[in-house]
Amino acid sequence: MSYFMNTTTEKIQFRRIRDFGETIGVTTQFIYQNFKPLVTSIAYIALPFILLGSLTSSIASSQIYSGLKNIDSSGSINPIMNGYGLFGISYSFILIGIMLLYPTINEYVYLYATRSDYDQITPTDVRKRVFGNISTYITTFFAVSMAFLVSYFAIIIGAILIVALGASVAGELAWIFALVALIGFGIFFVYLLIALSFSFIIRIIEKIGIMDTLSRCFTLLKGYGFVTFLLYFVTFCICTSVSGVAYLLSGVVMYLVDDLNIAFLGILVVLLGIFSGLAQVITATITSLVSIFRYFSLVELKEANGFMQRIEEIGKNYENRYANNTQTEN
Repeated sequence: MSYFMNTTTEKIQFRRIRDFGETIGVTTQFIYQNFKPLVTSIAYIALPFILLGSLTSSIASSQIYSGLKNIDSSGSINPIMNGYGLFGISYSFILIGIMLLYPTINEYVYLYATRSDYDQITPTDVRKRVFGNISTYITTFFAVSMAFLVSYFAIIIGAILIVALGASVAGELAWIFALVALIGFGIFFVYLLIALSFSFIIRIIEKIGIMDTLSRCFTLLKGYGFVTFLLYFVTFCICTSVSGVAYLLSGVVMYLVDDLNIAFLGILVVLLGIFSGLAQVITATITSLVSIFRYFSLVELKEANGFMQRIEEIGKNYENRYANNTQTEN
């Protein structure tokens, strides 16, 4: 008997060309089909760190808000400093959680795609894969972070040079140069963000080095950047509607606790911290799966890696049916 029974038994194929709507649809289908094993794996590996980080962040926000409100009467900044100290701890927990969350999602997808008994994946199977490849994820994370850092400083320097050039050439119209620089570099930064979203799944599936991975990201996205941007934008809007509610409720409760002195609502700060952590997990899971399905779709669009695989599957199915029919006739 399987560890978890999937909602549907038909295995989802990753190596398929999918358009905008199909990618959203198959992401929803994958979550629906694999909800229990996927959620349990995340809860087993990454969720405790994210919840601790979110809970600590909520408490820190409450302390800072209360400290700023009462600073005139008490004259003490200790609550504020304590709050910022808790923020540092919360960010550490969240960073560890994220460093485990994305590998958990990617490794679950890898096991699902490569195993014939895909409905028997356990959290232990996923954990072994995650910690077995943790060095790959860490090096990829730092390489991607460095790429963003270098790009960020390059954008800053480029923007300053363009504005300086505009000021020397056009004087009062320098703001136009600044606006053009801001838009241009913003587009570049978004393109970079989209391209590098494939880095984790490329390293796990294709097993190539860091530099080859970065190059591969841009090669796959070339010619399909705008469509991929629209896909990510819609996904971002969906996820923002989930996480935005959590942060809005957290802010309202914080106001009620400190401004209206409704003490029993203090427990809601803790509960909403947990809710915020869950919202982060939901957001990361949806965006990661959309990115993974988009990666496979781009591979098929450009290289048709699954085409021969499908032909072989058709041939095997035909041979099996022929063998079964022969045995029945005999």
